[in-house]
Amino acid sequence: MFPLPASSRVLLEGVTALALAPLAIEAAIVWRGFGRRVTRAGSDAQALRAARLAAAALCAMLAMMFVMPMWRGVDAADLADAMRTSRPDDEARALAVAVLAIQQHHGRDVLPSEAPVALFRGGRFGELQYYYGGLLAQDADVNTWPDLLLLARTARQSGWARTNEIDRLIARVGARPDLRPAAAALASAVDRRAGGASDALFASGARTANGSTPLAVFEGWSARDAGQNRCDLLVFFTPPTALAGDRVWLHAYPPDSHDYVDVPRTLPAAVWKPGELAWEVFRLTTARGAGLYAGVATGGDLGPALALGRVMECGG
Repeated sequence: MFPLPASSRVLLEGVTALALAPLAIEAAIVWRGFGRRVTRAGSDAQALRAARLAAAALCAMLAMMFVMPMWRGVDAADLADAMRTSRPDDEARALAVAVLAIQQHHGRDVLPSEAPVALFRGGRFGELQYYYGGLLAQDADVNTWPDLLLLARTARQSGWARTNEIDRLIARVGARPDLRPAAAALASAVDRRAGGASDALFASGARTANGSTPLAVFEGWSARDAGQNRCDLLVFFTPPTALAGDRVWLHAYPPDSHDYVDVPRTLPAAVWKPGELAWEVFRLTTARGAGLYAGVATGGDLGPALALGRVMECGG
């Protein structure tokens, strides 16, 4: 069974302790009475020690049965199962599970991406920094696309500066072609003095030629195969003025189709500063070879559409 939240666990432990108290008292009485009887009878002291060992074994067994399971840590299987069985609309439970997992795994394990995603959606950047800070301190392998992007957003939100630990992580994951764009996004998030967009950002996509629109300059995009005929798209842009990322949209035209698909985001949108290298993440489920178009909406007006290219790296 998945461990309870801290408040519920304390209550249950208190009730269990009260329930076991009479057993402990009874054991003490038995020890004392039995000890007097065997002493008066002149029995061997080994009999008394054996009785005490048996009583101690009984108490240990009761503790293992009732108390120790409450202190069991959250392992990856528990977490994945809890996230999987949560209702899609039960974000509060998913967040509570994630907070518990972060508290118990600080700096020890890389948890399934569902945990930091739940924290991110709940705006719990303090817990995210606590979690990733512990992993970075021991040079843990944060080596999935979602975790790297969440770390990049966390670093940007909390104002993390570039550190030796982050540099080592960027060097490790940047050597993998499938993670190079996410590593470059992390590097951009922690090095605010870096100018322009590096080629690594578009390692599995393309730069955008003449990407200017009135509200954003689209720099390019990268694609990552998410399995099951799905494609994660990282779209980069630079806004001339402050811009909420939820105004940026992405449409995909399947091959041989004149009707577009509105591509949804996989992360909550951020608010980007003027001149900042910004990015949003979208998930595409149309067939390979879909044509991408992006733009920035104002009210009900989608604004001009800019062609980004075709996705050939992933999809069905």
